[in-house]
Amino acid sequence: MTQTLAQVHKLTSLAEQLSKVTHFNTEECRSLSFIHQRIDAVGRIDRMRMREILHVLFDITDDVMLDLVFHSFDRDSDGYVDEFEWAKGLSCMLRGTTEELIDWCYYVYDLNGDGGLAREELHHCLKGCIYSGYGVEGDEMEECEREIVEIDGQITQQDFELACLQDPLMLVSIGPCLPKSQCCAAFLALITEKYRIYTGPMGRSKKKKVGFTAGPSRNNSAFDDHRMRRSQPSLMKSTSDVAQKR
Repeated sequence: MTQTLAQVHKLTSLAEQLSKVTHFNTEECRSLSFIHQRIDAVGRIDRMRMREILHVLFDITDDVMLDLVFHSFDRDSDGYVDEFEWAKGLSCMLRGTTEELIDWCYYVYDLNGDGGLAREELHHCLKGCIYSGYGVEGDEMEECEREIVEIDGQITQQDFELACLQDPLMLVSIGPCLPKSQCCAAFLALITEKYRIYTGPMGRSKKKKVGFTAGPSRNNSAFDDHRMRRSQPSLMKSTSDVAQKR
């Protein structure tokens, strides 16, 4: 696709703007914008197209999470992911600081946006998290899901934050909304030579804070390798504990 001088100037100007509000440099933002334009030329990035991108590029396969992650990108709720939402969403998902990742995941799980995770929201996110072979079969699987989220009141963002700081795997304890390390590296290899820099190395939180941040900066070292561990702990009780009660 041949670009005119005006298109190149527009792309460069947009990349400079994006580099100020993301964890990507200007050249990386140029590449991200170009990828967005190529996808957009085929069809605007709506819910179904974004689901496909998340599935194919980032190996996010959970049906519930695909929709929730799309809505976390589509911050203006117009049904499409524009260039700014595309770059800012990827910045948080791939190179977010500790606080950004916590805010991102909590935003994904908080279905009604009321600032608390209620039992119904947890049950919705955990649909299909139990598979046969864990000691439960058939109708017992759905009952186990309900027992896992048996809580009094709501899980506040502060509760979620404290749990995640103690164990980074708690980030995806309610649902697999973040890509695995190999997917992060594979995508970043398309736009930069620094494709091994993802999820924010130690000290990144001391740099400019962009995206979905709130509160003071925190050390991010505990999050460096959380994507490498594929196991997913349950929020309150393991499914094996539930099965042993039966």
